[in-house]
Amino acid sequence: MSENYTQTVAAVSTPHGRGGVAMIRISGPDSAEIIDRVFVPAGKASPADAPRRAVYGRIVSGKTTVDSGICTFFAAPASYTGEDMIEISCHASDYILRRVMELAIRHGARTARPGEFTL
Repeated sequence: MSENYTQTVAAVSTPHGRGGVAMIRISGPDSAEIIDRVFVPAGKASPADAPRRAVYGRIVSGKTTVDSGICTFFAAPASYTGEDMIEISCHASDYILRRVMELAIRHGARTARPGEFTL
């Protein structure tokens, strides 16, 4: 199996500068663990505990709130990539997107290569 299928990857999946909301996808074996470290749900359920259900909450770095947003977990194999996958919808500012990507990478993902989500 190539590294493409054994590593967790992350990427902004919406066009740059096209709207007020953007989506970041995190896909791979560590996606649920990463989201539990960087997303605090407003309710009791973690996104990983409620597959295919949009969960509102805060994207955090330690105790600092980076943004608020919606997170949805898709369990393998019923996801766009066929792997466990997270979609984070957040504000589309360059600063916020950069911070959320930095958090995903700090907690175990790597930046996806062009076209990697559709392989």
